[in-house]
Amino acid sequence: MNTCHQKNISEPSLERRYGLAKTHKLPRILIIKSADNQISGIQNSSRVSISSIDKMVSIINQVNDIIKTIITAMEEQATTTQEITTKILRMHSRELLKSMKISIRAHQFQEKSVVILLR
Repeated sequence: MNTCHQKNISEPSLERRYGLAKTHKLPRILIIKSADNQISGIQNSSRVSISSIDKMVSIINQVNDIIKTIITAMEEQATTTQEITTKILRMHSRELLKSMKISIRAHQFQEKSVVILLR
């Protein structure tokens, strides 16, 4: 039998390091395996956490890209709407002016007709 594996640990530094009570006497190999298992578990949990965070960051970046696309489309739509509104107002202004000119001419024609009839 190897006495190294059978030796009980009473070193305070290992007891403190692995959270053992001073009254606990475990073979050194069990303490090391337990610590290795705990460290491996923490490392695996860290890897899973990092992977999950990376996925969340990727999703957030995709959402940001979609939002940027929507904002750009909204700005273009607003610009187009403004241009259409301006053109419609200009057309209506021109049509209104034409209607007013026609009305004035019709009125002038009526006045001339009345003058001719009165003569």
